[in-house]
Amino acid sequence: MKKLTKLLAERRKLRKPTAFHIAVADRIAQLNLSEWASLTASDSYFLSADYLAMLEKVGPANLEPKYALISDDEGPVAAVSMQVVKVTALHNCGKPMRPRRYGDWARFIKVNTNWNVR
Repeated sequence: MKKLTKLLAERRKLRKPTAFHIAVADRIAQLNLSEWASLTASDSYFLSADYLAMLEKVGPANLEPKYALISDDEGPVAAVSMQVVKVTALHNCGKPMRPRRYGDWARFIKVNTNWNVR
């Protein structure tokens, strides 16, 4: 019982609000770009605001960017770049899904299109 009580106390401690402030955005331009640059200047070019803005314009249609700036009372402490990718059976690692038998093809087409396949 003591172990459970201790675990619950640790969990409560972790669930308390933090001193961090988090700004989340769908576009890099929605964040403070000077703060972003101050955090990523020594990192890869692929974290630069210029690259991320370009990727938003020309990236694949199934890629949805998300960004976050995390700050404390003294200023920014972390920059986060995420990509949400929507994947279907047609996006099987860049190759269309290839069912092995006719019945698999018919089922695949029926599920993924509006075609009437017998």
